Amino acid sequence: MKKYFLILAISILAFTSCRNDNITNYKSASTFTFPNTIGNHWHYKYSEGGKAISYIDVDIIGQGKLPDGQNAKIWVYKILNYTDTTYVVSDNSLVKIYDEPCWPCTTQMPYERQRYLLPLKTGNIWFSNASYGDTTKVITQSSLTVPAGTFENTYELSKTRGYVTNSSTSNRIWLTPNVGLTKLEQSEINLGPVLGNGIWELDNYSLK
Repeated sequence: MKKYFLILAISILAFTSCRNDNITNYKSASTFTFPNTIGNHWHYKYSEGGKAISYIDVDIIGQGKLPDGQNAKIWVYKILNYTDTTYVVSDNSLVKIYDEPCWPCTTQMPYERQRYLLPLKTGNIWFSNASYGDTTKVITQSSLTVPAGTFENTYELSKTRGYVTNSSTSNRIWLTPNVGLTKLEQSEINLGPVLGNGIWELDNYSLK
């Protein structure tokens, strides 16, 4: 009987050790996957100055093509009574988020709003091809609690862009592997405050 319990205890210990190893692997930066699949949906609580304003819905509705021939997923943001659209190109090492192309206007590439270099790692820093110091930096990795729950292994980033022609950016971004944007503190000016300025907190989501 004592021998049986000894074997059982060793088996439980081995299982627990294996399980912890899996968790550690999941938390490593190399496992970061950016969700960019048609049908994905995110619902955010939206507030400004500590006051709840509304909710923001984000959906990936289809696939389009950029002027340079790249295939991109089409993201639609519903903010208050407005709709915003971006085109997102991603792979295992790079995510690029563009304004919606204006085909009747120009065949040039649209403005690149944001890029992420993967895997995310604290201290990493990169620049987009926009001028005036468009800089993104990974500040830290920790857990984050929002209305949708507590997310481990979440990365906090800063995005800044120097002041030029009445425009500037000073954002804080929280990204969670395999979930995407879990929180955003947006502070942007482009001839005035930009739509969506304030705090976004993930309320619920559905991923394909």
